[in-house]
Amino acid sequence: MFLARLKRRPCYGGLDLAAVNDLTGFVLAWPVRNFVYLYPWAWIPEEGLAERSKRDNVHYDDWARRGLIELTPGNVTDWRFVTARIKQLATAFDIRQIGFDAYGARDTVADLAEDGIETVDVRQGYLSMNAPCRRLHELVLSKRLVHTGHDLLRWCIDCTSVTQDPAGNIKPVKPDRNKSTKRIDLTVAAVMAIDCVMKATETNVFSYSGLRSVG
Repeated sequence: MFLARLKRRPCYGGLDLAAVNDLTGFVLAWPVRNFVYLYPWAWIPEEGLAERSKRDNVHYDDWARRGLIELTPGNVTDWRFVTARIKQLATAFDIRQIGFDAYGARDTVADLAEDGIETVDVRQGYLSMNAPCRRLHELVLSKRLVHTGHDLLRWCIDCTSVTQDPAGNIKPVKPDRNKSTKRIDLTVAAVMAIDCVMKATETNVFSYSGLRSVG
């Protein structure tokens, strides 16, 4: 019902590609009046799922059974599977643009572009991530971010902290970068989707206060 009501509305995506065998996240954001609706998709390799669930101490296997995460064949993320799924989503929703991190993603976005899906590089530095990160937080504080309570998205957000540069710009990071059990892929994808929404709709950036900070 949540997605069915959004099918005819323009939306914007954020794609965070995994490194080899970790979580790949894709989030669509629909600006509707003063609200933003979010919905995520995620992928992880099928082989070694039980071991990965045990290593990260999270319920990947249960989330897969419930359809909250999609499994790609083999022991590394199959980008063809991911791009095919996004192309399928593009036939169901009015996706105007997808933001991505250019690092390691050129072939993937080129594949999407062949189907007429517009993509844009969203750099992962402080300056480029600052505005959408602040905007996302403001939407949460003002209760204008609408979602389904998706367990995997909640977990990624719970794993997320922010770090700040000397100029006060912020970006999302893992609380402890040396611990592999934390995943923030859907958070990063959501921030990139919000960045595309902001640029497309010329949304004002509101004040920032109080995301958990590290570093």
